[in-house]
Amino acid sequence: MKLAQIWAERRKVILLSLLVVLLAILLAHQERFVPSSPAGRVVRAIVHPLVVAVAAVDRFVVQGWTVLIRSTDLMRENQELKAELAEWRARYKQLADAHVQLEQLSKLKGWQPTFNQPNIVANVVAFSPNFWKRTVTVNRGRRDGIGPNMPVVNHEGLVGVVREVGENDAVVQLIADPDFAAGALVRETRDRGVVEGSGDMDRLLLVLDNPQSRVEKNFEVLTSGQPSQSLFPKGLLIGSIEGATTQSRFGQTCAVVKPAARFYPLEAVVVLLETRSSGPSEQLPGVPPPMP
Repeated sequence: MKLAQIWAERRKVILLSLLVVLLAILLAHQERFVPSSPAGRVVRAIVHPLVVAVAAVDRFVVQGWTVLIRSTDLMRENQELKAELAEWRARYKQLADAHVQLEQLSKLKGWQPTFNQPNIVANVVAFSPNFWKRTVTVNRGRRDGIGPNMPVVNHEGLVGVVREVGENDAVVQLIADPDFAAGALVRETRDRGVVEGSGDMDRLLLVLDNPQSRVEKNFEVLTSGQPSQSLFPKGLLIGSIEGATTQSRFGQTCAVVKPAARFYPLEAVVVLLETRSSGPSEQLPGVPPPMP
């Protein structure tokens, strides 16, 4: 049998099948119009299975199309909800950051006056990326009255000293910087020495003048105001002795000091606008209130 003849036979079968299916579809939707005569009953009996199948397929297609349309709507709504959620998360982060800054400023404004010294509040805007330098940049500068060598504090204690000044910003050397040093006084024993930065944000080194000095854990270390040309007023809290164990360096007694000021997070500081204080006594360590 030739290919053309085979295709012709198959085409007849396909066309007949399509005709039956179309008839079944028609009957499925217009079954009430089939006459109730014996011939009509025969036709109904013959095509009834197809009518049932077509009706099932029809329901499936309708339901599937409905689900598809609804799924598209749900996907669009899902994308809109995701975008809205991302926006609210961003707003929440902004509010959380503002809350932290407000909390720090509230603590600054809650100080009790200890040093009668002009000062100005500044926000920290950058940390030095250099591992060997422990510095931060603040958003106040020369036009605000800030100059080199002015002490920087916060509500916890001594933070550092101004080293470089621009018109609208300034670089503050933190007390943790390896090149930092300040005259120090142990509050409980009145022993004097020098506090040096170690490069570690959580550790300073106290080198005492008297080799026979003894220190104990949690003893407080303050600025001594010495020597006479010291940049820092007497009585600023530097930190506390971290351990009672002392070590000797070149015949001098040393101890590890934990800074009172926490550098993470550090968002608001106060710059003392004079390098020396004319004010109060050493027995009440603390930091000044910001100017209103």
